[in-house]
Amino acid sequence: KASAKALAREGVDVVINGRDEERLAAAKEEIEAVATGEVVAQPADLTDAAEVTALVEATVDEFGTVDHLVTSAGGPPSGSFLDTDDEDWQHAYDLLVMSVVRLARESYPHLREGDDGTIVNITSRSVK
Repeated sequence: KASAKALAREGVDVVINGRDEERLAAAKEEIEAVATGEVVAQPADLTDAAEVTALVEATVDEFGTVDHLVTSAGGPPSGSFLDTDDEDWQHAYDLLVMSVVRLARESYPHLREGDDGTIVNITSRSVK
């Protein structure tokens, strides 16, 4: 959210994403309070490939392209290594790795069309 807020403050049109529509709407309002560009809230589950595709398509529909991609998905619940089961590991991998792969893959053709497309990936220092 901080990255989106900083970009929006500088006049960049941003699309923010989250699974919880209520929290997403609140984040949109918070960002719009400082934005000089447009802010769009697009719900999607980044562990679902079809929803990642729909997120990028919605962005292109709204703004015509994707100029920059910033990924920053929340991490899995904290816990010890031995208490983390296979399902938790797979979910963490889908959320923290595959969401970035899918978003980059879907955004790449649009980023390539522009002159200065960028991809920035942010993650927590405490991820497993």
